Amino acid sequence: MDELIQKARQGDDDAFRSVYEQTSARVYALCLRMMKDETRARDMTQDTYVRAWQHLETYRGESAFTTWLHTIATNACLVALRSRRRRREGDTEIEELEAMPGSNPGDPVDRIALERAIADLPDGARTVLLLHDITVTDTTRLLR
Repeated sequence: MDELIQKARQGDDDAFRSVYEQTSARVYALCLRMMKDETRARDMTQDTYVRAWQHLETYRGESAFTTWLHTIATNACLVALRSRRRRREGDTEIEELEAMPGSNPGDPVDRIALERAIADLPDGARTVLLLHDITVTDTTRLLR
């Protein structure tokens, strides 16, 4: 993988395509867990690789390349989620809330209050909570 990344950094499109082929399934899975929508996950996966290509020279190799890619993907998803939340400005759709894991369809007011409380968290705390929720949700699905 390191050799492919080095070639890609030198502008080798085929090397970057090989890196994409080897890593895209995991990046897509991460985006899907965060976005909870296949179309948006595909968009975020594409956005991740566009950003990776544009900023490949900034990859220093201090961590695994996949870690660097996952950071780009996580940030892209968080920006998209934040942007989506701002567009709605608290006008959360009830159907979306009812589809969330652990929601109580009979009491959307509590869910809206929870979503607003999460939105008010500092960025770092919100990221930790979101990533924890993804891990717990995935673990729960595996145990079923």
